[in-house]
Amino acid sequence: MKKMILIFVMIFSGCTSNFSPNGPYRQQLVVYAVLDGNTATQIIRVYGTFSPDEYDPLQPSPNKEIQNASVSVYDGQLTYNFHDTTIIVKNGNAVNRSVHTYVNYYFQPVEKQQYTLHVVAQGFDTSTAVITSISFGDILPGNINTLTKPGQEKTIPIRVALGANVRAFLPMVSFEYEVNNDGVQRTREVPIQIAKNEFGEVTKKFFPKISFRDASSNLTGSYETISFDTDAYLATALEIKKEYAGMTVKIRTAVLSLVQFDNSLYTYYSVANNFAGGATLRLDEPDYTNINNGFGVFGMQNKEVKVYGLPADF
Repeated sequence: MKKMILIFVMIFSGCTSNFSPNGPYRQQLVVYAVLDGNTATQIIRVYGTFSPDEYDPLQPSPNKEIQNASVSVYDGQLTYNFHDTTIIVKNGNAVNRSVHTYVNYYFQPVEKQQYTLHVVAQGFDTSTAVITSISFGDILPGNINTLTKPGQEKTIPIRVALGANVRAFLPMVSFEYEVNNDGVQRTREVPIQIAKNEFGEVTKKFFPKISFRDASSNLTGSYETISFDTDAYLATALEIKKEYAGMTVKIRTAVLSLVQFDNSLYTYYSVANNFAGGATLRLDEPDYTNINNGFGVFGMQNKEVKVYGLPADF
């Protein structure tokens, strides 16, 4: 009986103190730097983290843009320095907003080159990251006639070859067209597949998704075929004609595009938007970064475009 009383006293008469699972907050930089292989203008955004305890989690998080930082990219020989600027971002139908960024107008990334990012800002640890740039790929029609004069073939084969260090890719087909000879080139993307109802009306469109590259089965420079349904291709052309009924519509070109992503950018995208395959386990609050002493991503993308003229009566 004495033992039971002693155990009871030890359990229920111990000291009590408040406990928090959160560690001490440390302010860090958040860097978004995606190099574009198609241009000499590169843009980097830099933000600062905020202490969650100081803000209502049900409200939009604060936007802590960091100004007067030292931002540079080093290629082993040259250092490309970025300077502060403000750009206007269009938000669809919403009000445009200004965003503080860092820009360099004379930095054209080259293929298979190692680049090191440095970001230094007062009150923060220096953030760094390293990537190896990707090479351009190739995209072309398996049969040019399926683009210019689609006939009885059920599919339009599109052949793609990925560049070096590419982890993921997105192939696209689109039309460029003009209305009433106004000189304005409009673009309409072609779905890879469509669904129709019993009346032959399009009820759903399926567009290409970003696909990851299996390094063990896809060699650099080797071609693989992606098939777009001819029905979806022709339905898109008909949709354009119907939209501008009563006007002169000229569908002038078919455009093939291949967008490629390096491993860092694709991984960041995948963690935030669910992994390819749909069945991969995903955390409720995913977090990926390749930024040392910070958050965000340093990556690269590029785009290969081929344009094919269409007959006047297309």
